[in-house]
Amino acid sequence: MKKQLLTFLISAVMVPVLAQWQATNLTSLPYLPIGNMTVHKGDLYAVLVDLTPSKLYKLDAGGTSWTMVNTSVPGPRIIQDAGNKMYIATLNGLNCQLYYSYDGGQTLIIDTAGITRYQSGISLATNLQYHNGKILLGTDDAYFIKDTGDVQWRNITDMNSSALFPPSDPITWYGDTMYAYKNNFQKLFISADYGATWILRNTDLPADFRTTRIITDVSGSRLYVGGSYGNDSTSGIWYSDNGGSHWTLVNDNGLINKATDNTPQKIFAMYADGQTFYAAMNNNHSPSAPDVISTTTGLADLAWDTTGLPATADYQTYGDYFIRYNNDMYLALDVIDIYKKGAHASSIGDVVVQTLTLYPDPARDRLYIRQDAHVSEVTVVNLAGQKMMTSPYTPDGIDISGLAAGMYVVEVYTTDSFVPVRFIKE
Repeated sequence: MKKQLLTFLISAVMVPVLAQWQATNLTSLPYLPIGNMTVHKGDLYAVLVDLTPSKLYKLDAGGTSWTMVNTSVPGPRIIQDAGNKMYIATLNGLNCQLYYSYDGGQTLIIDTAGITRYQSGISLATNLQYHNGKILLGTDDAYFIKDTGDVQWRNITDMNSSALFPPSDPITWYGDTMYAYKNNFQKLFISADYGATWILRNTDLPADFRTTRIITDVSGSRLYVGGSYGNDSTSGIWYSDNGGSHWTLVNDNGLINKATDNTPQKIFAMYADGQTFYAAMNNNHSPSAPDVISTTTGLADLAWDTTGLPATADYQTYGDYFIRYNNDMYLALDVIDIYKKGAHASSIGDVVVQTLTLYPDPARDRLYIRQDAHVSEVTVVNLAGQKMMTSPYTPDGIDISGLAAGMYVVEVYTTDSFVPVRFIKE
């Protein structure tokens, strides 16, 4: 019971203090598109689409400068952590290829068996995601999936005999269920067998809703969609706490409006972690900073979050990608730079705790940790303080299948801290 109380006290005294956005100096040249970012083996990587073939960079210690990674194949465009591998989609001229790397992008090993061919490569890659040992690839033609250890990719786009059309149709994971929103049907589909079969999910989203982004809260407890509705006259963000059947419109306090060309602002990026939420749109007037809204205390407190972001005359500049790394939030502005903002924790009595999240919660067989620090060992105790198990933590997660149903505490030991986190065993 003492450990449960400790968890409560930590959450009660933490007070987030947000700093302004600061450039990380990935580039000093204007209008070079920023590719996506990924955290791989404790390091943050990003892609800069240069005038020559695009290049892969790794963030240096201190978070204010980058070092180029010399890759064995030119032109990295999309990157994704996948446990001990990093997946990299490249584009050199009209030739797109897909590789993986064990050494942080230096040595690239081709991995395209089963993917639709285009000329001497594959169709243009638009999306890479990793979840629980599986890697998901989106191209101009289709979505493909496989276990990272498999050789052959599998096409998963046949939903009720109508194709998915990436990159306009977004897809995400909610637990081990895949969610894809088909804009040509204006319908949400789910798959519990990794894309082998798809089922229509009946929802109460507006009948004319078209989504540009669908994400899952990093804790795995909530789905978000962002898009437009009302004959494309209004933009909005909706969330669901019951697996996509019932959706609630986020009260954005009037922050999401019209772009300079009088079209609804487009939701380009979202990030959610419990009470923390970020969304990025294109500018609502020119010149101005790209529109970013955020909160760390719940959706009712959404407010502007543009301090430190540069004003541009191009109203189509937008925040394209969020990622959390070492407790800082990073934002890729599409043709400007990558910016970071610290979330500094202060408290009564100077309690400092690492940000750690368990998922899924409730859990049945295995429990995973989404963390910003290396986890060395975990101990599971019941609410009476009795130790149930201790083991090293691996990407395979924690085997809790032998525990009785109820509430437990995972004592998470990192390289520099100890954190107790509660979870429910089904």
